[in-house]
Amino acid sequence: MRARSGSLSGSRLSGPGFDLGQVSALRNRLLFASAGRYGAGAGLANERVVERKSVTRKIILLGIVAWLLGACSPGTDQPPVADSWTKIDADGQPLADLSDQAHHCVLDERTGLMWEVKRDETGLHHPAHTFSWYSTDEQAHMTEPGLADGGDCALSRCDTEGFVEAVNEAGLCGFQDWYLPRRDELMTLGDRRLIDEQGLVIDTGFFPHTIAGEYWTAETFRLYPQSAWAVDARNGLDRADYKTESKAVRLTRRHQPPIGEMP
Repeated sequence: MRARSGSLSGSRLSGPGFDLGQVSALRNRLLFASAGRYGAGAGLANERVVERKSVTRKIILLGIVAWLLGACSPGTDQPPVADSWTKIDADGQPLADLSDQAHHCVLDERTGLMWEVKRDETGLHHPAHTFSWYSTDEQAHMTEPGLADGGDCALSRCDTEGFVEAVNEAGLCGFQDWYLPRRDELMTLGDRRLIDEQGLVIDTGFFPHTIAGEYWTAETFRLYPQSAWAVDARNGLDRADYKTESKAVRLTRRHQPPIGEMP
């Protein structure tokens, strides 16, 4: 019997121009083409995401390198630390002439701290005097008071506490509130740009007779209280050492509020 036009006969559509095999093949080609197009788009998008991540990582790495270089550099774009210093005479009065070496103290306008100046003369402030670390303040010594009178000096006691008491009794620059500085306070005197010129981080025009060595601070090393922190005038770095060791000392006092925050 003859098939009616438009009816199915086997695998072929009996209507004119319709072949199921061709339709199936065409459908498959369209599906593959579509998949290829979208697949290529997805691949391109993934490549762009990877590229952006790579660029971001490079930016972060460059930022870290720049920060490290800035942290390690002496900071040549900053003004000298000594720009904020004023020489003070024995009576606590500022000296107008910066070349005058008759000063006994230095005032740092930036930090508000006044500092002891060593003098090459017999007495309390001779630069060759050294002191062992010693304190009767339990909060300061953390169960380990250190060594009393263990330094080398021409005073009645050659330890840090004894030296503070002697300087306050004498009234250096007219004041009696001198103390052993904290580590961060002592480090404000350092300017690493001076190392090549004078082998020290401290400007010797303001602080003559500075020794090329370590100066005690008031801070005990918490992890090992038999030790305390010291700062090296040669490089500005700090280090913990046994309190029984004999080192130089430079006292300070709070004269006025700092300009802004402590550096």
